[in-house]
Amino acid sequence: MVIAGGTGASVAFSIAHQRLPSSEPTTVLWCADQDSEIYASEELAQMVTELNVRVDNRRTEKNTGLMWLANNAHPEHHQHVIISGSPGFVYAVTDLLMEKGFVPSALQSDVYEYAPR
Repeated sequence: MVIAGGTGASVAFSIAHQRLPSSEPTTVLWCADQDSEIYASEELAQMVTELNVRVDNRRTEKNTGLMWLANNAHPEHHQHVIISGSPGFVYAVTDLLMEKGFVPSALQSDVYEYAPR
């Protein structure tokens, strides 16, 4: 699973290109504050198993992207999760996934290295 915030979706595009062709399912959740941040979503949708695009600028648990994630991400189905975006976004997603039972070794983000808590 790839979870992207805003232009962090460039990571999703890169991973999708590298995985083609693949029998492994790839789910992408792309969260953005506004429609103008979404680009080439049709191209990405053709490369992944499931693409969910959520545009919502709320910074609360009522954000539709975080709500989708809370309802659809399960440790037993998503063994490896890559998270890209701003540090605030990455850590909000990390906290949500940890609450759902994901282990730290299942989560990957460059933010953990350049902006540690």
